[in-house]
Amino acid sequence: MTADQNLYLGILAGALITAIIQSSSVTTGLAIIFAQQGIISLGKRNPHINGANIGTTTTALISIVNMDISAKKDSISTFFI
Repeated sequence: MTADQNLYLGILAGALITAIIQSSSVTTGLAIIFAQQGIISLGKRNPHINGANIGTTTTALISIVNMDISAKKDSISTFFI
Protein backbone atom coordinates (compact mmCIF):
# COMPACT_ATOMS: atom_id res chain seq x y z
CA MET A 1 0.00 0.00 0.00
CA THR A 2 2.93 2.34 0.56
CA ALA A 3 4.88 1.43 -2.56
CA ASP A 4 5.38 4.04 -5.25
CA GLN A 5 2.77 3.10 -7.85
CA ASN A 6 0.53 4.48 -10.52
CA LEU A 7 -3.17 5.22 -10.26
CA TYR A 8 -4.40 1.83 -11.48
CA LEU A 9 -2.13 -0.15 -9.17
CA GLY A 10 -3.38 1.94 -6.25
CA ILE A 11 -6.97 1.14 -7.14
CA LEU A 12 -6.12 -2.53 -7.54
CA ALA A 13 -4.29 -2.59 -4.19
CA GLY A 14 -7.25 -0.99 -2.41
CA ALA A 15 -9.68 -3.42 -4.01
CA LEU A 16 -7.55 -6.46 -3.17
CA ILE A 17 -6.99 -5.42 0.44
CA THR A 18 -10.72 -4.82 0.84
CA ALA A 19 -11.57 -8.16 -0.80
CA ILE A 20 -9.22 -10.01 1.53
CA ILE A 21 -10.31 -8.40 4.79
CA GLN A 22 -13.87 -7.66 3.53
CA SER A 23 -13.97 -4.23 5.10
CA SER A 24 -13.66 -1.05 3.09
CA SER A 25 -13.70 0.93 6.33
CA VAL A 26 -10.43 -0.66 7.46
CA THR A 27 -8.78 -0.05 4.09
CA THR A 28 -9.96 3.56 4.00
CA GLY A 29 -8.86 4.08 7.60
CA LEU A 30 -5.41 2.69 6.86
CA ALA A 31 -5.04 4.98 3.84
CA ILE A 32 -6.03 8.01 5.92
CA ILE A 33 -3.72 7.09 8.81
CA PHE A 34 -0.82 6.44 6.42
CA ALA A 35 -1.41 9.85 4.83
CA GLN A 36 -1.54 11.55 8.25
CA GLN A 37 1.72 9.88 9.27
CA GLY A 38 3.38 10.93 6.01
CA ILE A 39 3.88 7.32 4.86
CA ILE A 40 1.93 7.97 1.66
CA SER A 41 1.04 11.27 0.03
CA LEU A 42 -2.50 12.59 -0.09
CA GLY A 43 -2.60 12.03 -3.84
CA LYS A 44 -1.78 8.34 -3.42
CA ARG A 45 -4.45 7.94 -0.78
CA ASN A 46 -7.35 8.57 -3.15
CA PRO A 47 -6.78 5.58 -5.49
CA HIS A 48 -6.65 3.27 -2.46
CA ILE A 49 -9.94 4.65 -1.18
CA ASN A 50 -11.56 4.29 -4.61
CA GLY A 51 -10.25 0.73 -4.79
CA ALA A 52 -11.70 0.04 -1.36
CA ASN A 53 -15.11 1.12 -2.63
CA ILE A 54 -14.77 -1.20 -5.62
CA GLY A 55 -13.55 -4.04 -3.40
CA THR A 56 -16.67 -3.76 -1.27
CA THR A 57 -18.68 -5.37 -4.06
CA THR A 58 -16.57 -8.55 -3.90
CA THR A 59 -18.49 -9.64 -0.80
CA ALA A 60 -21.63 -9.84 -2.94
CA LEU A 61 -19.75 -11.84 -5.56
CA ILE A 62 -18.48 -14.29 -2.95
CA SER A 63 -21.96 -14.81 -1.51
CA ILE A 64 -23.61 -15.83 -4.81
CA VAL A 65 -21.90 -19.20 -5.11
CA ASN A 66 -24.99 -21.22 -4.15
CA MET A 67 -27.65 -18.70 -5.20
CA ASP A 68 -30.12 -18.78 -8.08
CA ILE A 69 -29.59 -16.98 -11.38
CA SER A 70 -31.46 -13.81 -10.40
CA ALA A 71 -29.24 -13.34 -7.32
CA LYS A 72 -26.17 -13.85 -9.50
CA LYS A 73 -27.37 -11.25 -11.99
CA ASP A 74 -28.05 -8.79 -9.17
CA SER A 75 -24.61 -9.26 -7.62
CA ILE A 76 -22.82 -8.95 -10.93
CA SER A 77 -24.73 -5.78 -11.79
CA THR A 78 -23.80 -4.36 -8.37
CA PHE A 79 -20.14 -5.06 -9.16
CA PHE A 80 -20.26 -3.20 -12.47
CA ILE A 81 -22.34 -0.22 -11.29
